[in-house]
This record gives sequence, structure tokens and C-alpha cells, in this order.
Amino acid sequence: MMKVELLNKQDFLNDGLFEKWGNSALVCYNSPQEDAIKIGKACLNSGHYSGSRGIYFMFKFTNVPRSCIDQATRHDVGTFKNVQSFRYVNKSGFSYYTSDVINSIPEAKKIYDETMDIVANNYSRLVNVLEDNGITGEVANQSARGIIPMNTNAEFVMGFTVEALINFANKRLCTRAEEHIRKLAKLIVKEVLGVVPELESKLVPQCG
Repeated sequence: MMKVELLNKQDFLNDGLFEKWGNSALVCYNSPQEDAIKIGKACLNSGHYSGSRGIYFMFKFTNVPRSCIDQATRHDVGTFKNVQSFRYVNKSGFSYYTSDVINSIPEAKKIYDETMDIVANNYSRLVNVLEDNGITGEVANQSARGIIPMNTNAEFVMGFTVEALINFANKRLCTRAEEHIRKLAKLIVKEVLGVVPELESKLVPQCG
């Protein structure tokens, strides 16, 4: 099951987002520092995001299919990311994502699981053969990774500014988004609203 953890949660407790945002925006209005939180919230409501662009929500994602990671990391503006490498990490015994559609049809799930088992077994065999021939570590992993399925689970870290987070939610909560990234977006929103409930009206699908 996919897991999302907001790594810097403490930065956003007790209006931390708005205090940091306001401290940056104070100069624009020549306002006193004690008004930082109020100004940060006003900036959110007015769409004045310039003061928030140095603040990142940093997430760790686990058990996410590589196909989903590829979609998530297409969001470049206002983000940073670091993805688990299938060169440096041996993926023997990998876990994988199964779509709700395949899970709903027993015959389809049987074919899917059998295929994944075959690939997982052959990946391990391939790495072992390479190692027996003196090819180890990174070179063995990168040589074998070509047979790994797109839905193999991996980990990654990704950070979002407020604007980037809103854009991600707008796009990826939409019913047109693929199932797995829509699930991921819902988990992200849940984590964020636990510390910044004021963003609820912004972290919504643009398709309505």
C-alpha cells in the first residue's frame, strides 16, 4: 500500500506556514513582524504567492509504482525530487502495484500476478548469473533493470512549494488522472490538511 509522510511537518504546526510566508511578505507592505501570520493568511486568500516560494512541503513516498513516480516527477516548477535508483538498489523480491480494475477480475489478477512472479524470479536469476561472472553491484543492477515492470514499487522524496502543491492537487485529483496518481494525490492532501487545514479549498480537482 502506498504511504505518504510529510517529513517537515513541524515546520507547519501552529501556523508555521503563514508565519514564514508573512515574514517574507512583510517588506511588501512595510508591516510589523507581529502581523506575519495574519499577512501570510491574507496572501493565501488573495493569491499573492511570491512570499511562499522559498517554503517547501517535503514528502517521503514509499510503495509507489514507478509508473506513478514518473508522472509525479513531471511536475517541475516549484518542486525538487530524488527517486530511488534501480541502478544502486537491487530489486530482487520487488513488490508491485495492482490496479483496481485488475483486482476486480479474478482471471486478470491471476495472469497479472503470475507474470510479476515470473519477472521477479528471472530478475533475481539474471543478477545471480551476472554476479557469478564477476559483474556485481551497480553494473549488475543496471544491466538487469530493463526487465523490471513499470508497476514495481519504489521510494522517492519530493518537495512542493504552496503553488506547486496546489497545481499538483488540481491536476492529479481530477478524474482524468490515472488511478494510482489520484490515490497518491489524496494521500498528499490528507497529510497537508492535517497541519494546514486552511489549504482545503485550494487542494481540489480542477475538473470539479
